[in-house]
Amino acid sequence: YNPDNKCIDDCSQNTENQFSYEATNDHLPCISGCPSGFYYYDDKKVCLNDCGEGYYSKDNPSKCINLCGNGEYIHPGNICSANKCPSSAPFYNELTLTDSSTTVKKCVPNCENFYEMVNSNEKKCVENCDGKYSYNGRCYDNCPAGLYVSGNQCVPNCDTNKYFEKDENNLVCISECPHTNDGNNYTYLTSYGNSVKECPD
Repeated sequence: YNPDNKCIDDCSQNTENQFSYEATNDHLPCISGCPSGFYYYDDKKVCLNDCGEGYYSKDNPSKCINLCGNGEYIHPGNICSANKCPSSAPFYNELTLTDSSTTVKKCVPNCENFYEMVNSNEKKCVENCDGKYSYNGRCYDNCPAGLYVSGNQCVPNCDTNKYFEKDENNLVCISECPHTNDGNNYTYLTSYGNSVKECPD
């Protein structure tokens, strides 16, 4: 019903700024703003306490929407937000929505079946460690102390008969030393219980 207490089929018949909200009775009043705890659903001009499956909720103002905005975070409960992920779901998967070019960040409690980015300002989950080194489900800019670089992985030891050399940030496993004298002046080191050959300086 409208402010004149007359029953109408749709609040939009009265004024485009008024809409109805869910109530426990069959009489839904036309109002100019949703009560606290309700979300405005523009498509139907109603206030809902839950946006329902397939929709997202957004605060400030509180409303139900079809898609989150580009670059926004999807917090647990399908809530679109400009704020970073909460402590209950601190990681995020970056997703491009299928029906648009919009890219969003879905907050998740862990990076299950993905890699966790390390040495980053944000806790991002990625499918692979392109350009970085993987170890124990994480991607590193540089391998943790005591590990060697082998390909794009961090490993506890180089393979048998492989050498390692020191670059600016890592100990890198290599097949042969690029600089040798008579071929016999390698230094054999014991590293974490295994012998590895270090290229001479």
